[in-house]
Amino acid sequence: MKIRKGLQRLLSVFLAVLMVFSVIPASVQAEGTETYQKISSAGEFTSGSYVMVTGDNIAVGALDNNWVLAVPVSPENDTVVNPGNAVVDIKVDGSSAKLKVSNGSYIAPKGGNENGIQAGEYSWSWSESGGKFTFSGTGEDTVRLASNKGSDNRFRAYKNTTVSGNPNSYPSEFTLYKLAESGAESGGETENVVAAPTADPQAGEVVSGTVVTLITDTANAQIYYTLDGSDPVNEASSARQLYSDDNKPVITEDCILKAAAVLDGVFSEIQELRYTVKEESS
Repeated sequence: MKIRKGLQRLLSVFLAVLMVFSVIPASVQAEGTETYQKISSAGEFTSGSYVMVTGDNIAVGALDNNWVLAVPVSPENDTVVNPGNAVVDIKVDGSSAKLKVSNGSYIAPKGGNENGIQAGEYSWSWSESGGKFTFSGTGEDTVRLASNKGSDNRFRAYKNTTVSGNPNSYPSEFTLYKLAESGAESGGETENVVAAPTADPQAGEVVSGTVVTLITDTANAQIYYTLDGSDPVNEASSARQLYSDDNKPVITEDCILKAAAVLDGVFSEIQELRYTVKEESS
């Protein structure tokens, strides 16, 4: 009898422990989850980690010889969770962007008006329309980054005429999902992450006298900016200005605007934007 009671007591303890684990909140179980949130405008497109998805939920993967691999993803409620090797680090510089795929390689067109892809730190020209983003070659590289449905949805740079002539077979419009800034743990404590400012207009060619609006998603954060390309984080800089409704950047000549948000001494990444002033027609 004593043995039986002991076994019953042990079983009760086991069931109690099992019950505790079964009611652990999902947020605790999901520790380490990476969530990527959809962006829908040019103003939201800043340097960071992204998932680049074409219309059939095919994402840009790693560079593999003469192709960039295709990775199926499953966006839900405008988010992609734990995309694995479908993460692309994008460095945005005004109207250009450098794409570093999941195996650490930057990607570039083959060169000229030819289909292909290769490793190389290349500045793609990007544009946005209706929340979709395209990445094109510059200069003599008359190509566009696109998926090829006839080749396992893998990616290359394709001639503009090829893509335009058969857009269903060569999807080149991307929905972008950016890694959410939710804080990082350091020494067991949560460290605040401040969102980098976004700008309207988002760089490019503007008329003289254009006023730039800067916004950060971090509540109560201040924004500092410079118009001479210097570091807006440097408190000693005479060029640094505090952004406000009465002190917005005004573009009167070709310049590099740099901006950073700060809250409680923590600075965001620096947003760098290049503006050129349109020549007045005679």
